[in-house]
Amino acid sequence: MAYTPFDNLKEKLLSTGIYKDNPSSAFLELQCYAAGFQALGDEIDNLLRESFVQTAVSYGLSEFEKAYDIGFVSDDLEERKKGLSAVSKIAAGSFTQKSIEDFLSEITDDYELTASYPDYTVNITIKNSGLSYYFTEWIKRILNKIITAELELSIVIDGLSWSKIEEKNLTWADMDGKNYSWSEIDEI
Repeated sequence: MAYTPFDNLKEKLLSTGIYKDNPSSAFLELQCYAAGFQALGDEIDNLLRESFVQTAVSYGLSEFEKAYDIGFVSDDLEERKKGLSAVSKIAAGSFTQKSIEDFLSEITDDYELTASYPDYTVNITIKNSGLSYYFTEWIKRILNKIITAELELSIVIDGLSWSKIEEKNLTWADMDGKNYSWSEIDEI
């Protein structure tokens, strides 16, 4: 059983010797105070949880998304957290290859970035390992926002394609017989 504010208050008051452990009006009043402290403590716990991207589960994420002006990411809680963590890696108002690499590494470990500054091109390929459609579209929007206009940007979200399935020599019978999911096919 958790240690409640009432237990804490009761212990402190009993230790003074002024109060006795019996159902008196003083202890009833103490229970009322304790209920108020418990509600306040719960609100503070919730505020602390929502103050950090890693632990937020509702309004905290929405507030961070508004502050970063990142737009819609996903309905998935983990994708929202991943998006916020990724955006926090980009230095405000500056474009550097390092900040883009930091952004991408928060999203996935499997990406390739090639840049040719004399040719004014940046090419990014991201391996789509279970990212939702909305999240991949959001990634494209964010990259288009932060990469400067004089650079030509090419973004490829590399998912599982029919040609990749054919390379694995899988037949319909193989896939249906073993009831593979897309991610399982990708891992073969």
